[in-house]
Amino acid sequence: MDGIIKAILYAAGIFIVCVHGVPSPNYATPDQGFFMISHYPETGRSSTLHIYAIENLGRDGEFSITKEGGLPSDGIQTGLITTPGNGMTFGCFLQVNERNRLGGVRYGQYTGSFALNMGGNQLSGYTFVKPKSDVLNTRGVQTVTIYPSSITSNDLDEPVSIGVAHRPGCRAIKWCKGKKRNINSGPRLILKHTDDAGLYTIQRRGKRASRGWFVHILVIAATCPESYFASGPGCAFTKRLCLNGGVLSDNNDRCICPPFMVGTQCECAASFDGSELLLGDQLLCDDLPDGDPKCKGYLVCYGDNYGCTCASGWQGNACDRACPKGRWGANCEQHCPDSEPDCNRFYGPSSNLYKNGCGTN
Repeated sequence: MDGIIKAILYAAGIFIVCVHGVPSPNYATPDQGFFMISHYPETGRSSTLHIYAIENLGRDGEFSITKEGGLPSDGIQTGLITTPGNGMTFGCFLQVNERNRLGGVRYGQYTGSFALNMGGNQLSGYTFVKPKSDVLNTRGVQTVTIYPSSITSNDLDEPVSIGVAHRPGCRAIKWCKGKKRNINSGPRLILKHTDDAGLYTIQRRGKRASRGWFVHILVIAATCPESYFASGPGCAFTKRLCLNGGVLSDNNDRCICPPFMVGTQCECAASFDGSELLLGDQLLCDDLPDGDPKCKGYLVCYGDNYGCTCASGWQGNACDRACPKGRWGANCEQHCPDSEPDCNRFYGPSSNLYKNGCGTN
């Protein structure tokens, strides 16, 4: 199906719609099959900004991308995401060009959705872009998932601390949660209950009327404890083990895999030969507008409990710092095994690669 794209501007912001058809993938995908990407998640005022919305379960539908607070029409471009070889369509993108006067407006939360043409629930996603600054530093943390201690309690097993590193003398730090203002001050916030979930804006005011600096951290509350998933009115225990940083879905007995890991247990790298990073069937990072063959600078945001993370092999606020020796995977959170202390920072040990038999069963 040929893609159709249109942009509708309104008072609250920009609304981008794509109608498209996509091919069916040939391997397991994240729970929703829909995700958002920002490139770069931390950026300067004069850099070109790309937001991508991608669906990879082979369904026809309509995308939309909205920006919290809106964007002026000048300097905005939209288009379809297609593969150059056969023209298959996987989604659409929003591009905000290099214009200094748009710099501060571009920062904040972007929300995407995918509505099935044949009916059913609308899938939604989000991603974030923040100003490049060392005043407030989340150390690459964009989302945090918290779990209740039991199926009958909203308390967490242990308190979870979220916050920012900041410049010495940076004292005027305020926290907002949604529309609730000044719920906390200082660089850290302690989460104790699943009711603490929500979108937090951490802000330090600038001089005079300046908005100053701000960052977002989204706290996601799982419905059930870890190793459990929602089943009817309650929670069901599962013995499924999610590997390579995967987490159990909130909605069923499935693993949600980190970017570029696939399989029922996230046991395989989404690569056919060890040199390509696949975002979908035949869709490479290099196929995206302004794409990088190694996915440098990509913050990939899935639904359900997984949240947002840097592409495999990268870490940091801008997802542009390579993994150090002995680490690999999304946000560089995985450790190389003793048998391969210098394993590939994108794919980990060689056993994860398709060319070595992974994913053939």
